[in-house]
Amino acid sequence: IEDVQTAAGNMDIVTTLESAVESWEKAIAVCLETQLKKTPVGNGPLAEIDFWRERSSALSAVCEQLELPMVKKMLQVLKVAEVSVLSSFEHNRIELNKFYTEAKDNVRFLSTLERHFKNLAHGSTF
Repeated sequence: IEDVQTAAGNMDIVTTLESAVESWEKAIAVCLETQLKKTPVGNGPLAEIDFWRERSSALSAVCEQLELPMVKKMLQVLKVAEVSVLSSFEHNRIELNKFYTEAKDNVRFLSTLERHFKNLAHGSTF
C-alpha cells in the first residue's frame, strides 16, 4: 500500500483489508481465551513465574505482529475508509494490550524474586 487515501477509495482493497482485520480479531480472541483459561502448572512461586513468562511470551508475539508497519498502514486505510469493523478490532486490541502489560509487569516483578524462590525450593540448608 503506497498511498493510504487512494487505497481507502478502492473498495476492493478495503474489502480485502476488512476481511484480514476480521480474521485478526478472531485470532486475538482465540489467543486471549486460550491464555485466560491456563493456570500455573505445579505449586509454588516458581510455577507462577513460569506461568507468567509463558503468558507474556504468547501475548508478546501477537502484540509485536500488530505493530508491524504494514499492519499499521492497513489499519490507517480502514480508518480513512471509516469501516465499522475497526471498533470491535480496537476493543480486542486494547484487551490484548491490557493482558500483555499485566503479564509483562508480573514477570518483571517476580523475576526479581526468582533467585530467592530457587534457593528456598532447592536449597538444602539455610
